Amino acid sequence: MADARAADQPTIVIEPQRTAARVVIPIGADPELVTVSMLLSLARERGVEVGSKGEEVLRRLSERFRAERAPLNEVFAEATPPRHGIDSSIEWQPGFDPSHAGEAAGPSDPSSGRIDFYARTSFIRVHREDHVATILPATEGLDGRDVCGRTLAASAGKPLTIEVDASLARLDDGRVIAQLDGQLSFDGRRIVVNPVLDVQGTVDFSTGNIAFEGDVVIRHDIRDRFRVRATKSVTVEGLVDASHIECGGDLTARRGVAGRAEGTIEVGGSAHIGYLDEVSGHIGKDLLCAREIMRCHLFVGGNLVSDLGAIIGGCVTVAGDVRVADLGSGGDTPTELRLTKEPDIDSPEGKAAAEVRALHAQVATMEKELATLRSSATARTPTAAERMTELEFEIADMQARLKALGFTDPAVEEAGLAGLCTSTLTVSRMVHARVTLRLGHHLIVFNDPVKGPIRIWLEGTRDAMYQLGEGTPRSLRDMPGVMDRAAA
Repeated sequence: MADARAADQPTIVIEPQRTAARVVIPIGADPELVTVSMLLSLARERGVEVGSKGEEVLRRLSERFRAERAPLNEVFAEATPPRHGIDSSIEWQPGFDPSHAGEAAGPSDPSSGRIDFYARTSFIRVHREDHVATILPATEGLDGRDVCGRTLAASAGKPLTIEVDASLARLDDGRVIAQLDGQLSFDGRRIVVNPVLDVQGTVDFSTGNIAFEGDVVIRHDIRDRFRVRATKSVTVEGLVDASHIECGGDLTARRGVAGRAEGTIEVGGSAHIGYLDEVSGHIGKDLLCAREIMRCHLFVGGNLVSDLGAIIGGCVTVAGDVRVADLGSGGDTPTELRLTKEPDIDSPEGKAAAEVRALHAQVATMEKELATLRSSATARTPTAAERMTELEFEIADMQARLKALGFTDPAVEEAGLAGLCTSTLTVSRMVHARVTLRLGHHLIVFNDPVKGPIRIWLEGTRDAMYQLGEGTPRSLRDMPGVMDRAAA
């Protein structure tokens, strides 16, 4: 009987881990005894922490039982779970997430809808002061309580283990600011801005065209039609196909450039190249070529050195000295070499030559106008006389400026080019037939091969000279099989 009476009594059940507390009221319980006070007393006996909210729940349950006389099994208290801290994280600014590099192809052609896959970007470029990311700090978390009032400890968020390189600044508010221009990279452990763009593979559709403010290193090749532009140097460890390279500094391509009449190079500094085949372009300073320069159209602002190579076919213009093993080929390939500083407009001599040409052109125009006025029927009118006086004065002034520059001959080729050419050509093995050498104002044609070593230069501004080996210097006019048109 005692057990039966106990079975009819309300009980408090605590869930595992004390996450909740329930009140169980069997149908046989005495309604008069099921009061809020009795239920509160049972809960406290079990160690349940009952707040005002829980007390209100117990009140409603006791009233419901007395009204409905139906068994109840209801939760009246729940634990407050801990709010664990959030780990520190990195939030990339739009366009700077390295994991998204290379996902988007280049712009499409509005007229055709085609996508320019050559314009694909495979790296993230940043500039100094760019806000690339924000590091969000870890939070401490907030402890919870179980239904018995015991603390449920919250774990703190983990700090970020990412290292921010000295190439970026991490500000107190978490912002990460680039300190220099370069390539942004992140390997999961370290954020860095590298002033050198290091392309581990080949420049192709996987990378797209390269445009970088700094140095570029390409570990393999550059495929056809792709462009590489760098404000500083470009180094290519593989082969350069019919592509386009532009750099403000030096170019290094030791395996060579196979241009196939489409490849171009624009180099602000010097170039160190294995070989050049059907390439056109401009090299601001020296060209050092290990092997042949074939069928190229190039301007070299400094010296050209290819001690084991040859210039075969095409037209190469050099402002400095030239030293090669062969000029032309045994197959009598038409080859033209020009030694003149005239195209080097950035040098003091080049600027002087440009001024000379401009002055001569103005003088020629004014002299033509003056001659027309003198022969016209209106030559004696006051207006014509005044204009002729102005022209005579201006022509005299320009001729004085030409004299001050050291050029008095009105022929541009004589004054501008011959006077500037101080280059020397040295060929160690052979100058082949069908080679044309422009040396200042001299046009020198080799109808027969000449065995080297031979050195050719201008003596002053008039005579083209040559020296075979250690022999006596002589005028090229005296060499059999060679025609010096300007000196003839």
